[in-house]
Amino acid sequence: MKAIIPFTCIESRLFAVTTALLLAGAAEAPAASVAIGPAESGQEIATIIIDGPSGVSGVTVRNFSNNSGTLTVSPAEPFSAPTTGSPDPDRPFIMVDDSLLEVSVAGIPEGRRAVQVRIGYRRAGIRARKLGIRSLRVMRYDRLRGRFFPARKAFDGPTRRFLGVRADLRLGHYGVDFDNKNAWVVLDKNSTYGLAGILVPEPAAFGMIGLGLGIMVLLRRRKPPGT
Repeated sequence: MKAIIPFTCIESRLFAVTTALLLAGAAEAPAASVAIGPAESGQEIATIIIDGPSGVSGVTVRNFSNNSGTLTVSPAEPFSAPTTGSPDPDRPFIMVDDSLLEVSVAGIPEGRRAVQVRIGYRRAGIRARKLGIRSLRVMRYDRLRGRFFPARKAFDGPTRRFLGVRADLRLGHYGVDFDNKNAWVVLDKNSTYGLAGILVPEPAAFGMIGLGLGIMVLLRRRKPPGT
């Protein structure tokens, strides 16, 4: 299914496209394509929504050129690959294997578009995997290195993390939308994207940490002065 959706009236025109793609995605989740028109009178937006196993995911493209193109999104077959980029080396990112999406934009060069990838999650699935909701990140698969990286690198500035929805999104911004249950990132790369999170420590682990801190405090108090 194809559509050209102007930025100025996306809310009024998106319903039919979204509904059709949701119905198609719920059946077999096939690849879906949307045409992107030239930005002759400002930005134009094309959006694809897919209801996949992990939740409702969406990909939106903003066109900053006079080129025409096509946005194609399809669920990717699960595959195993190492991850990197976790803030805690001892607690790596764990991929949600049924969340993978193939995202491709043809006809519009990198640097002239902004692609927002929103990957939905179901709370029950995240809890079953014992992942922290606040740790969720969109990951991008690097084919050359054979691993997933946090999809956050910007081409024109620093990265910023937002919790919730923001209207002033630019390349490199990323975050988690708790109300709509998705993690998102804004990039302009064609790639395989997926959802990942960090394991929540077991209650016993918290107890061991507390015990260790208590022992350290006790030893400090018993340490003779001047030593």
